Amino acid sequence: DDDDDDDSDASVDAAVLSFWREHCGADLPRATTKTPPAKVERRRSAAPKAREEARALVRRVLDLAARHDDRGILALAGDDADDPATWRRAFRKLSRAIHPDKLRGDETATRAFQAASAALERLLLSAEDPPEGAARSSFYE
Repeated sequence: DDDDDDDSDASVDAAVLSFWREHCGADLPRATTKTPPAKVERRRSAAPKAREEARALVRRVLDLAARHDDRGILALAGDDADDPATWRRAFRKLSRAIHPDKLRGDETATRAFQAASAALERLLLSAEDPPEGAARSSFYE
C-alpha cells in the first residue's frame, strides 16, 4: 500500500508540474531551503551582543531619566533638537532598541520604555504650551 501512495504522489507531482509549465511557461519555483549553518551561527553569536547593547542603552535611559534629561533620553543634540518631527524619529529609533517585547522578562526595559515615552510626551507638550505641558506630566513626580 505504501508503494502505491508514493506512485500516486509522484504522478500528481508530474501532473502539477506539466500543468504549470503549460500555463506559465516556466518551472515551478523551488522550495525555500534551510538557512545555511554558518548564517545561523552568526545570528546566534550576534544575539547576546545585541541584547547586551540594548541593556546598556536601557541603563543609560534610566540614568538620564533620574536626572530629568528629556533631550538626553532621546539623544537630541544639534540644530534639529527643537523640531518635534526629529523628537518623534529619535523616539521611534530608541523604542525599537529598548522595547520590552524585545527584552522579555527585563523589568528595567519596561521602565526605560515608559521613561522614553514620558520624555517625548513632555517635549511635545512643552512645544505646545510650556506652562500647561509642565503641569500635565507626572512621570518624575
